[in-house]
Amino acid sequence: MKILFSILITNFNKSNYLKKTIESCLKQSNYKNIEILVFDDCSTDNSLNVLKNYKKKISLIKNNKKKFKF
Repeated sequence: MKILFSILITNFNKSNYLKKTIESCLKQSNYKNIEILVFDDCSTDNSLNVLKNYKKKISLIKNNKKKFKF
């Protein structure tokens, strides 16, 4: 039985770090059976464009409406 490892990446306007983060996950050598889940919390930067490049390798979960504002 292969164990599935899930990696959850949370994102809010961190487009500068997304590529490096996802690439690091994809390069895991110890675990090959992985799923990468990216939760985007209404980013307003270039994040969604970066994530489009990985659409076949990740599962994107988008929050389309902010409930809390700081």
